[in-house]
Amino acid sequence: MDINYIARRLTFSMELKGTLPKINYFFQELLSLSTRISPTGIQQVTWKGPKGDIILNYYDSLACWRAEVIDLHMLDIDLPNKESPLIIDIGSNLGFSVLWFKYQYPDAIIHAYEPVKKSFDILEKNVVDNDLHNCSLKNFGVSDKDEFVNIYHHPGGAGLGDNVFKQYEGDEKEEIRLVNLDPEFDHIEKFDLLKLDAEGSEYPILKNCNFWKKADKIIIEFHENFKPDNLDYDKIIRDAGFYHMKKVGEGKVYVDYYSKDLTS
Repeated sequence: MDINYIARRLTFSMELKGTLPKINYFFQELLSLSTRISPTGIQQVTWKGPKGDIILNYYDSLACWRAEVIDLHMLDIDLPNKESPLIIDIGSNLGFSVLWFKYQYPDAIIHAYEPVKKSFDILEKNVVDNDLHNCSLKNFGVSDKDEFVNIYHHPGGAGLGDNVFKQYEGDEKEEIRLVNLDPEFDHIEKFDLLKLDAEGSEYPILKNCNFWKKADKIIIEFHENFKPDNLDYDKIIRDAGFYHMKKVGEGKVYVDYYSKDLTS
């Protein structure tokens, strides 16, 4: 484990505002680094929550679970359909979002998409180890066209920030499949929630696809460094009948919430 890897894992905590999230993230990174066996080794811990335990399989770090899910509540959402909401999760990474949605809504039906094989394998393991049902897991990414492209992994990124734009020398390359979901959801009249965290692919999806307009609510993480010039993503979403409800997160890490119902 070299010094550049350690620096990459620790410096992200400095991008968070707020003392508690920053301390918790930094501590979690130190803990993960101290127990890390190998770059490909899968580690496991049990998170004990008020409604039960969650088994967390991961590699590299649990810091995003600590900061984004627990401290900043970036995936907390109140869905009117609490019995069996239909959730589309694009960019599932290791499956922490899937675990949290099922924790909030145990009978939710989730379609999860993750193109990176290493992350997808852990996503599958997290679903199996937590005995989750009604989860459809797909090992491909989502965009506005069906194609194979290269995705780049930055060492020390823990699977976060993998994208189709090479940013650093030393980035590792992997060929992945991208799919337009319009045909798959053509028969679906609506779904309850779209979570979109596609590391830059959110822009062609919003601009050229239609399936996302069937969502009642959207949680989306925008990546400004990948945004095409002159693309007003907020206007595109509002023109589809959504209201901007709130922005959740701190520093460079945040998500926007949209809803078709102004009161929720």
